[in-house]
Amino acid sequence: MSHSQPATVDPAGRAALRRIAADVLRTQRCHLHELEIVETSGGLVLHGRARSYYGKQIAYHEVSRRSGMRILVNRIVVGDAACRTPH
Repeated sequence: MSHSQPATVDPAGRAALRRIAADVLRTQRCHLHELEIVETSGGLVLHGRARSYYGKQIAYHEVSRRSGMRILVNRIVVGDAACRTPH
């Protein structure tokens, strides 16, 4: 099994992935607690924390739709942390 190496992403590409992650987190804040998108030579890898498997699936579909890129692995961990809203 080969592991994809992190891709050399131009700064604009990195910024676009950060914007996608921030937007998905903002719109799905009761389902997701953290989201990081890492581009590799073969596609994207998702990292983060979700409240439920539903939240994990939402992140997968939203990142795929917004980026138009292949998601290789969804490493978002599902936990039972309470949903936090900003004060």
